[in-house]
Amino acid sequence: MLKEKNWSYVESVDIFNISDKKDVSDEYIDRGILIVRVFDNRNPVKGVNVVVKSPYLMKINPKRYKKPKIVLIKNTNKAGEAVFKLGEKEVYNRDK
Repeated sequence: MLKEKNWSYVESVDIFNISDKKDVSDEYIDRGILIVRVFDNRNPVKGVNVVVKSPYLMKINPKRYKKPKIVLIKNTNKAGEAVFKLGEKEVYNRDK
């Protein structure tokens, strides 16, 4: 049933400790991994803000949504990488 809804993230919460949340998405859906690497003259760059956008809402309701929606944001680590897990059946957009 989850696959029919285009889910990209599933979280488990302990009912006795609601701050205890776990990403259990891989148990329910197939996700792809996107690795963004940022280098300057072959040197990794830490702290670059990487933004992933999706045009999904523009496609289902173009009158209301005129621009892709930001769905994920991460900063690159000391290796110059930002790693994302993207949900199935979703379409993402990359700004240059």
